[in-house]
Amino acid sequence: MVVGILMRAANELQALQEECKKVTPETAETIDQFFVKLQACATGESAFTFILDDPAGNSFIENPFAPSSDLSMATKFYERTAEQQASLGYLVDSTQIEGNHEAPEGEKL
Repeated sequence: MVVGILMRAANELQALQEECKKVTPETAETIDQFFVKLQACATGESAFTFILDDPAGNSFIENPFAPSSDLSMATKFYERTAEQQASLGYLVDSTQIEGNHEAPEGEKL
């Protein structure tokens, strides 16, 4: 559930706060402010948009209204990019990966 993700993030942030306050108090203050906002989102006091981009398709967000639709949730399916395919371990033509400026075999620029 999304609340679980938010609470886990909050717990992870708080775990090292005491040490952070000793080393970098300014950063610790910023984290404290973010923590308050994160808790407000997790408890429903503050509205937020949660975007989960999962190219592998292994994620699941529980629909509390199942089998009816959850009107506050939208699902968008898309084709993976060549970079996403490569990061998942699929063989990809290296010329398809964005940022790869190597000339194809036999072509010299």
